[in-house]
Amino acid sequence: RAHLPRLMLSHDVFHEVQAVNQFSDLAQFWRNLGSAPKPDVDLAEISARVAETIAAFDSDQDAMLNLEEVCALFKQTGVGSKSKQELDSIGRDLMAYHDSDEDGHISHEELSESTFQFNVLHSRLLQNKGIDPSAEDSTELARSIESSILKTFGGCEEGDGDAGCLRAVKSLEDRVLLPLQKLAAWADEGEDEGEDVVEHEQNRHEL
Repeated sequence: RAHLPRLMLSHDVFHEVQAVNQFSDLAQFWRNLGSAPKPDVDLAEISARVAETIAAFDSDQDAMLNLEEVCALFKQTGVGSKSKQELDSIGRDLMAYHDSDEDGHISHEELSESTFQFNVLHSRLLQNKGIDPSAEDSTELARSIESSILKTFGGCEEGDGDAGCLRAVKSLEDRVLLPLQKLAAWADEGEDEGEDVVEHEQNRHEL
């Protein structure tokens, strides 16, 4: 998860949105796999969905999910055809992803935090994918999306704002950006990769 902000800006991820959509089921731990909601960045909504998911599969009633319960979730909600070995592998991967304190349990706080981070980054990806790189205002639109994400979720929103986040916003505002058509993310597959769309200090901020 520490590398997720940079990964979600990469050329490969940008051109594999379908794969990202499929992973969103797992990243959000959505209990109705295959029908994950659009990336929601409302913390109250995320908290409610997380509570619902944990309650549905928390067999030992400790308000957390362990490996056995995670495997049961996937067995009952979309990957039941997988072998026990495959289910165990998926479960361990997801425990590693969501269990930030590595205590063998995924708490409401941990699942809410990881879901929120993924949804913010997924939302940014979808917004950028919606830009027509040939449009005259496309570069400024991309700048506006990134600036909004930073100001809202990158640490600039608390009090006077985190100094590193504020520097990143200032850097982004002052930067001369290449036309989107020349950037790797918007390039057609097979073309030479160019400079990343937002290769600036923001990458130091884990959303």
